[in-house]
Amino acid sequence: MSLGKNSTINFIFLGLGHMGERALLNFLQVREYFRQKGIIIELLAVADPKEEKRKRAEELCSAMLPKPAFFSNWDEIEYNLVPKINKEIITIIYDASGSSYHYEHLKAIDKLKKEGYSLHYFGEKPLISDEDELEDLETCQPFYCDFIETESAVFKRLKQYLEGNKYKIKNMSFYRCGSMGLIKMFDPEERPGVTGGALEDKAPHDLSLLIGLSNENDWAIENAIIPYFMLAERKHIQLGAFLQIPLFMTVGGSFCPTLLLNSGYDHEDLLRGDATADAAFTLSLKNQEGIGCKIFTSWIGVKLLGEGQMLRKRLSSLMRPGEPGLGFEEEGWLYSGRHTTKEGITFKVEECRIGILEVENQLRGRFTLIANFLNRGKSKPFLFEVSAEKTKMPIPLNENEFEFRDSSLARVFKMVVWSLLSNDTHKSYLDKKIAIRVHSLLIRARKKAFGLDPETKFKDLTSIWIAKDENMNERDVKKEFQEAARIIFKYFSIP
Repeated sequence: MSLGKNSTINFIFLGLGHMGERALLNFLQVREYFRQKGIIIELLAVADPKEEKRKRAEELCSAMLPKPAFFSNWDEIEYNLVPKINKEIITIIYDASGSSYHYEHLKAIDKLKKEGYSLHYFGEKPLISDEDELEDLETCQPFYCDFIETESAVFKRLKQYLEGNKYKIKNMSFYRCGSMGLIKMFDPEERPGVTGGALEDKAPHDLSLLIGLSNENDWAIENAIIPYFMLAERKHIQLGAFLQIPLFMTVGGSFCPTLLLNSGYDHEDLLRGDATADAAFTLSLKNQEGIGCKIFTSWIGVKLLGEGQMLRKRLSSLMRPGEPGLGFEEEGWLYSGRHTTKEGITFKVEECRIGILEVENQLRGRFTLIANFLNRGKSKPFLFEVSAEKTKMPIPLNENEFEFRDSSLARVFKMVVWSLLSNDTHKSYLDKKIAIRVHSLLIRARKKAFGLDPETKFKDLTSIWIAKDENMNERDVKKEFQEAARIIFKYFSIP
C-alpha cells in the first residue's frame, strides 16, 4: 500500500487500566505527529468494564473530533460498531485488557480479518498462556505485540554500539524485577488484569531483547527454575487473612507453599494464569553459536532474593574503591518506594531492569556492557562500557536522535502505524514472527521448570500444579503457611 496525503487509519482501544491509560496518552501524541504529515488517525472506540475508566478516557479525548464511542467490552464493539466500519480502512485494535482476554480478542479479530475487514490486532504481552493457543497463532493473520523495550533508546543505542564496534556477544544476563506479586497479595484490586507470575509478566521483554540483540538466532532452553511461588488470597477476604487450609505444590522434591492468586474481579472464578504463579523465575538459554543467556525475573522485589543480592554484588564489583559509581550506586539502578492500599496499609516495592553483556572484538579484547532500562525515581536509563581493568566509559544514549525522545511506547505506536500504511522496511521487533518465538520460549521454559517432557500439554498439569504435600498433616501445613505469610508481610510492610 503506498503512502498518500490524507491517508486514514482507525484505532480502537480495549482496556483502560494502568497500561491502557498510559497507552491512550501516548496515542494522542502519535496522532498529532501523523496529523502534521497529512495522515488522519481517528479513535473510533474505547472499551472498559468500569464506568470511571470510561469517564477518564472521555476527559482525555474531550478535544477530539469526531469523538470516540464508549463500550464496556469487545463483544459490544463487535456487535454494535464493527458492522459499520469501512472494510477498506485500516483499523488497529490496541488490546490493554486483562492478559487472560488477549487470546480471545486476537482470535475474534483474526476471524473478522479473514472475512474481509482490514482489522489488525496489536496487544500487550502475554498474548497466550498454553500450547494449543501457540499453535493457533501460527494460523493467524499478521498481528503485533507490544515489546516496548525494543523501541527504547537503551536498546537502540546498544544495538548500534555493538554493530558499530563489531563486538561479538559472548554471554548476556538480564534482571527484571518488580513488586507485582506483592500488590496482587496485599492490594489485589489495584492491577487485576496482570496474571501469569514473574515469567509471563516480565520475561517477554527480555526475550524480545535477546532475540533482537542476537540477530534473531534460535535459542534453546538449558535450564529453568522457579525458586519461589506466590502466597496470596484465593477469594475476596480481609487483607492479611489467608485460607484456613492452603494449597501447596511439590516440585522436584522441594516443598513450596502456594495459593491461587486473587484476580481482583467480582466473581469467584479465577482468571487463567492465576494459579500457582511464580514469584521468581530463573531461565538459562543457549543458541547455536554457543552464546549463553540468563534471565531472572521477580514479582517480589530485589533485595530479598539471592539473585538480587548477586546482582548488587556484581555491579558493586565493577567500581574501584572510592570511585564515584556513575550510576552503579544502588539508587542509580534500583527503585525503592512504597505502595499504600485503600485501607491505608503501606508496604515496600522495588524494581530493576538491568542487562549485562560480555562482549569482545579482535582489536580491543573483552569488555562488559551494562544497560539500565529503568526510568523511575532516581533510576535513569544508562549504558556503560567497562574494561577488564574496571575503566568505565559512558555511552551517550543520544535520545534526541529518536522521535518522541523518552517515550518508547509512542515509538511503538509509530512503528505499527508506519508498517501498515507504507510497508515501511525499518526493522522492528513487534511482529507476529517475534511474538511466536517469544511465547514459544515462555511455554518451553515453564515445562522445563516442572521437569516435564516437551510434548506434555499444560491441560494435563492440573494434578501437579494444585496438590497438597501428602507427607505433611493439615496442622503442619497450616503452620508452615502462616509462618511464610508472616515473614513476607513483616519484611515488606512499613509501619
